[in-house]
Amino acid sequence: MQTPPRRQQANGVSNNTSQRRNYTEEEKKQLLANLDLEGELVFSCKKISHTCLVKDRIRQFESYLAHSLEAFKLRHENEVTRIPRAIRTLTIGEFADKYDGDISKALKAITKAKMVAGEEPDGIEETDRKR
Repeated sequence: MQTPPRRQQANGVSNNTSQRRNYTEEEKKQLLANLDLEGELVFSCKKISHTCLVKDRIRQFESYLAHSLEAFKLRHENEVTRIPRAIRTLTIGEFADKYDGDISKALKAITKAKMVAGEEPDGIEETDRKR
């Protein structure tokens, strides 16, 4: 697609040159000053817009981080509560050395030790126990 040719008047001069205005030095200075102000305004608007975009991205990342941390905390609290209370009191070293990391083996040994000592096993009331 091509640009259409300019129309010319009968005397052979184009419309643009016949309507051209001559500016005085004062008008030129004012026009340049206005262009400078507009340029600064556009630049400051772009800067403000850029700053707003950066602040918005920071807010999004902070929100994502807070959500991720909360999900991590809940997930790991649930994992800890799945471990029986009797096992939670053991150190990891003791759990690994004595019971080879076996939860059922540890629970049986802890319950047996409490029964021998005459203590009430955790989680079983006297009325619920079978004799």
